[in-house]
Amino acid sequence: MQNLDAMPVWVRRAPPWVLSGVFHLILALIATVLVFTEAPAEAREVQIQPAARERVDWEDRTLPPRFVKRPKVPLPDIRETPRVVLDPEELVVEIAKGDPEEITDKFIEHDVGLRDPFGIGGRPVGHAGLPDGMEGRERERGSLGGHVPQLELGQEWLAKHQSKDGSWKCAGFQEECDGNKCSGTGFAGYDVGVTALAVLAFTGVGNTPWHGKHRKVVRKAVRWLISQQEKDGAIGRSEAEGWMYNHAIATMALCEVRAMAGAHRHTLIRPTQAAVNFCLRAQNPDLAWRYESRSGDNDTSVTGWMLLALKAARMADIEVPDETFRSARAFLDRVTHSTGIAGYRGMDGESSYLAMQEGMYEAIPTMTAVSVLCRRLTGQSKKDSKIREGVSVLLESLPDPAGRLVNHYYWYYGTYALFQASRGPHDPRWKKWHRAVIKALIPAQNTDSAVGEAGSWAPTGEWGIAGGRVYSTAINLLTLEATFRYERMD
Repeated sequence: MQNLDAMPVWVRRAPPWVLSGVFHLILALIATVLVFTEAPAEAREVQIQPAARERVDWEDRTLPPRFVKRPKVPLPDIRETPRVVLDPEELVVEIAKGDPEEITDKFIEHDVGLRDPFGIGGRPVGHAGLPDGMEGRERERGSLGGHVPQLELGQEWLAKHQSKDGSWKCAGFQEECDGNKCSGTGFAGYDVGVTALAVLAFTGVGNTPWHGKHRKVVRKAVRWLISQQEKDGAIGRSEAEGWMYNHAIATMALCEVRAMAGAHRHTLIRPTQAAVNFCLRAQNPDLAWRYESRSGDNDTSVTGWMLLALKAARMADIEVPDETFRSARAFLDRVTHSTGIAGYRGMDGESSYLAMQEGMYEAIPTMTAVSVLCRRLTGQSKKDSKIREGVSVLLESLPDPAGRLVNHYYWYYGTYALFQASRGPHDPRWKKWHRAVIKALIPAQNTDSAVGEAGSWAPTGEWGIAGGRVYSTAINLLTLEATFRYERMD
């Protein structure tokens, strides 16, 4: 009776059928919640697994692996997405007295250039990585003088086709053409990457936002790259599968500009540090990088650009842990066969190709070139067997202008790999490669002043169709700059 008296009056006076209805209604509500919040059994059983791919078990073969194609890569699905960006930091420009168009090397002091280029303990150098300017390097190697016209002509073409916002457009650069439209547009979605490559092509001969004939071009491009940076430090994030290339190459460009900035270095501290921090966070634990941050998957190609970016970061006095490079080299060991051949994601020598170009190009050891250079970047001795074997592989596949063998990406990495793995300018291995790449590049540059394409390279080759004429021109200029851009590492 006491319990009954403690109940509310409306409960004691309510008819039994009302109490029964309320009780069953509560039970029904509880059951409904349980049904709609419980995940279906089949949904609970779904597990994300990496996509299956074909792999050749080379341990069962009597012959070493050669170069095979991995499954085709579909065309990127490019969509514009809203983005929250950082406000670009203003670049302070000091104009020297006299004609501003005449500001060139004479205003560049020795502490303005790239320091410790591609190695630890290197001596301070001048602009473009040169200890005593371009002329000194020309005397040292005897390999620059004949290429100055090609470099200047290529840079003029890039300068003329820069968009008003400071970027270069893979698919829209034709808007800047005078008269006849240039051919060779690429895919939209990689403008950040090709803009960064173009910046590097200019900085390689001493241009910065403050010095050089094309300083205004570089200044606009750097501002645009910074404007594409998001709050987490990423630059060039898009719906394209390989957007991590954008970020890596942009980081490399910004760090190199900062390394050459001298008294202006403070203007680039925040964006370069944020970009480098993103690279470090994106690395898979104890391994390398791929298309997404810490995806658990790795590939040699993205890893190559990330390591180039982080070496540039060290040149710009940004701290990068030694463990970052050791982990990347551990991944390279996983994908490198005892013959020296490196693969894209495994030690089977595989590569990748665009579905629309299936069968158009021969398989060549592009990932081996990336691996050799990256091993040198991580401090591995050029006497190491994996580097020596890798160099031998590259010398078996010299740059060839024949249609099915053209690959500007391979020529770029192969040239820097041989440069850093050789003993010096008179090393027969380097001379053999360098003669071949010059023979392939120089005749292919358009020099007809009557057309708007003069100074550029057509986007031929396996990946030219993706980046277009801007990509091919920028990366080929970088290849021509290899002999004076950096010091050889010991």
